Amino acid sequence: MIYGDKVNLYPLDPVELSLILKKSYESFDFNMVDFEVTRDQAKAIEKKILKINKLPDSDINYLTYYLIIEKFSNKGIGLIGFKGLDEEKTAEIGYGITRQYEGQGLTSAALKTLLKVGKNTGAMSTGDRH
Repeated sequence: MIYGDKVNLYPLDPVELSLILKKSYESFDFNMVDFEVTRDQAKAIEKKILKINKLPDSDINYLTYYLIIEKFSNKGIGLIGFKGLDEEKTAEIGYGITRQYEGQGLTSAALKTLLKVGKNTGAMSTGDRH
């Protein structure tokens, strides 16, 4: 778990990513908001599952999606994750949050929390590219 100010991020393994796709939330330790996964997001998750299964466990943090957990309610409200690292140790970030939680600064808080993963390990460039 990666702890932030407004949200915590829980790294999802391939089995948990598959459960998200199936909307099978019973095995999670969090209350889950039933968020909609678009067809494009589902394809991206399926690709991630295949890639993760080929990597050592130590590399999963840079490839998996993280469940965004709103701290006040302890509810899973969306996903965020790196789209992989390039040669320059930079990465794009993808995210999706349940509509009812939009506009509350939670996606920004999740981004700030996710950046701790790369910066704390030195695996990513810390230069800001906006």
